[in-house]
Amino acid sequence: MKNTLNKDRFTYFIATIFLLVSVFVLILLMQEQLKIEKEKSVSPKSLEVLVPSNIVINNILRNETNIIKSLNNELNRTKQIIDLEIDKLFNPVYENIDSFLDHHYSVLGEYEELGTIVFGDINQMVANKLFKKDFNESFIISADLIAKEHRIDLTNHTNNIREYLLYGVDLNINKNLIEKLNNDIYTDILQEENQLNELSNKVSSTIAKTISSEISTNSVTKSATKGSIKMAANSITSSTGAATGLLCGPFAWICSPMAAGILLFSTDALVTTGDELLNRENFQKEIVEILDLNKQILKDGYIKECKKSIDKISDQTIKKYKLIQIKKKKI
Repeated sequence: MKNTLNKDRFTYFIATIFLLVSVFVLILLMQEQLKIEKEKSVSPKSLEVLVPSNIVINNILRNETNIIKSLNNELNRTKQIIDLEIDKLFNPVYENIDSFLDHHYSVLGEYEELGTIVFGDINQMVANKLFKKDFNESFIISADLIAKEHRIDLTNHTNNIREYLLYGVDLNINKNLIEKLNNDIYTDILQEENQLNELSNKVSSTIAKTISSEISTNSVTKSATKGSIKMAANSITSSTGAATGLLCGPFAWICSPMAAGILLFSTDALVTTGDELLNRENFQKEIVEILDLNKQILKDGYIKECKKSIDKISDQTIKKYKLIQIKKKKI
């Protein structure tokens, strides 16, 4: 009985030792497996290294024609927007020409212009008649739209450059690098938009009066011509007014000034009407030519600024891509 009990204890002891050894071996195997798995998970990262951006430089060389084509396409779209907005801006001005001429070739309008030449600002008066008060506000709206559309064109062009130059690049590995580059480029684009808006603000405060000064120069010249005609006519009127005063008898102190005023106004009306018949069509053509010329100058100015801007952004963007260090998996 005692021997059997000792034998059972020994068997239990051996079984316990075996179990402990088995657990120990199992733990070792599990640790080894975890080590292998960890090495496998770390291994790809250890193979990713910084390399010279040869792929980007090669893509630049391969896509020079495509980049230039993209730039020209976006610039042409900008030109179309500029043409559309500036034409729309000036359309009401052309529509105001007839009413301006009606006023210019009226007796009251003539005296107002002559009085403004002496006591006021004839350029501002012409600007108020032709461009009206809302022109500056309309100009700012059009200029703001041009700037926003130009920003879109710049963005489209830089997106095209990105597509060309990152062809074959692992975008997942270089995600952070590319995101930072995109942010830098977009900041450059916003600066260009702001600069264009600043230029527009400067132009908006002077454009109507500047163009009006050219028109008012012609208006003043024509008013002076009418004045010289009236001087001769009024010398005749003065004697006629005196004769009318004699005919009025005792009411001469009332009748003479009235008659003289009527004759003087009638003379002005005749001279003004004759001047309109002779010169209105030519003056209208001159105004249209002045507006056409300055409208084209404004368009050309915007196109020049936008071309300079997109050339600058294109060059800056390509240079930024040349400088980045692209990652790739080591082969």
